[in-house]
Amino acid sequence: MNKLILFSLAFISFFSQADSELAKPIAVSESAKYQMKVLVNSSYIDAQGRMVLDVLEGSSNYLALSAETNEGQPVLGLQPEFKLIGSSHLMPATEAAPLNGTDENGIMEFGLVAGTKGLDSLTLSYGDNSVDLHFNIISLNISSFPELPETGIKWGDLMDASLDYQEGTLVASFTSPIMKQAGETIEISGFMLPLDPDTKQRHFLLVSSPPSCFYHFPGGPAGVVEVFSEDGIEASWAPVNLTGKLVLVEKSETGIIYQLEQAEITE
Repeated sequence: MNKLILFSLAFISFFSQADSELAKPIAVSESAKYQMKVLVNSSYIDAQGRMVLDVLEGSSNYLALSAETNEGQPVLGLQPEFKLIGSSHLMPATEAAPLNGTDENGIMEFGLVAGTKGLDSLTLSYGDNSVDLHFNIISLNISSFPELPETGIKWGDLMDASLDYQEGTLVASFTSPIMKQAGETIEISGFMLPLDPDTKQRHFLLVSSPPSCFYHFPGGPAGVVEVFSEDGIEASWAPVNLTGKLVLVEKSETGIIYQLEQAEITE
């Protein structure tokens, strides 16, 4: 084996060991300096330099805190203090998100239920370390919801479902008015999120507001309906009014808790 190959193997071995060392979690210390981040889709920086997330009134939002050293080593056991200003509130601890500190990957999951229209702020802090996130809460009355027939089901009612994660499964508890409509033919209006390139969609998602990100549904899991249509429905960016049979999914591995079967365009 020549010297170049030996040098290359030594080089690879050195960086593999270095990566392995960086991957090892380090126990938290209140006096240390860490890099704390809130992991969330579709956030942006506003004119004041604040990280902002647009959410709908009453929506459930699932977030995560990341903590690591300046060298990129995950921090284990960092249990932050939550300071929430506004009408929103934190979800209680669950089996999926026990809120007992960051894990061996430096991650701690948590949830927040958006309050009423306004700008709420959340600060997570530990020792001299902190991170801020602002929530721009959009009113259900002005969030681009399409016009509904008088008999139509309202998105606000769908979003009243209570959600919990248990062993990787989304478990939903529905309100009494929604439970009464399970299996019934209902009307609903929303925006189409196609799942294939066909002009006629036989399987697609219906969301409450114009979709801006495939992985970020307005209102979270309770703000999306999985639609099945035997004849297909013409793809459109405009709001569509649909009629179909409402199906409630109490335990979902896909994150979908509402389905509309035998869907047709409402005449």
